[in-house]
Amino acid sequence: MKGQEDFNNRPKTFRAFFQKGVENNSVNTKFQESPLLDAYREAPPPGFVFRRPPCRVWESLLVLTGFSVSQPVISLAASTIVASFLPIHMGFKEFERQLVLYTLPATIFISHALGWALIWLAVSWRGGWPMLRGVGLGPPGWGETPPVRSAARFNPEWLWWFAGGMVMHFFSLLAIRFIENSSRLDSPLSKFVQSGPVAVALLVLMAVIMAPLLEEVIFRGLLFGSLRLKMGFWPAGLVSAGMFSGVHFLQTQGYLPALVVIILLGLLLAWVKELSRSLWPAVLFHAGFNMMALLPIILGF
Repeated sequence: MKGQEDFNNRPKTFRAFFQKGVENNSVNTKFQESPLLDAYREAPPPGFVFRRPPCRVWESLLVLTGFSVSQPVISLAASTIVASFLPIHMGFKEFERQLVLYTLPATIFISHALGWALIWLAVSWRGGWPMLRGVGLGPPGWGETPPVRSAARFNPEWLWWFAGGMVMHFFSLLAIRFIENSSRLDSPLSKFVQSGPVAVALLVLMAVIMAPLLEEVIFRGLLFGSLRLKMGFWPAGLVSAGMFSGVHFLQTQGYLPALVVIILLGLLLAWVKELSRSLWPAVLFHAGFNMMALLPIILGF
């Protein structure tokens, strides 16, 4: 292969530099500003994966902050606006159901649109939207995936990750029930599904498709991805998992066992991302976890 020949013909110091980077993965950050970058791209070492973060750590934190802050702000604004249009004479339960019915989708759709806009802003000035391939999305190409061409394509075996997410939520729920011996939290989602099958379908869309995709891009793609190039797996995984749990603080009403489960979920999702070299298995695992969380609400358990 021409790449192999060109690489072998380069000075020993050049080959040793990259061989050391292959072994300890440090070449990804040290080589960012190297003048050898263009030459290395033309003929990379066999089997080596050159990766660059889709954005810097502080940029990923800005995206995370903007998305996290937008949700309660949009929810408060939407509930205020919706409440002003609802009839005063209706009963409290009906008022509450109508409020949740209109406020929840508005909050999810607007905050997710803002989240994707922030992601685009964070990566566009460093190379454009295709930089999202660096977080594990999109088709395989130079600089993002290993030589195994199927690494970033859909693999039917990844559906097992969806089942794994459902299994994790099932056993975590059993553990919480066994330890705390308490009923599930009073969730506004139970009021949302009372509005009929359309509301159920909309809830599945938001919780099983939209939320896992966006949250995995932010937490495992941008945040964990940028941290991973600067530190080991455990520090990067713990930081991203802790922030992942913090974002769900209001959703879980500060319930400690649920927050611990979310931290464990964040660590496991980071491990899935690290293992598969793609974000899609983590998205599917997250989707399965959320799907199992919805089943008791939809079925009225």
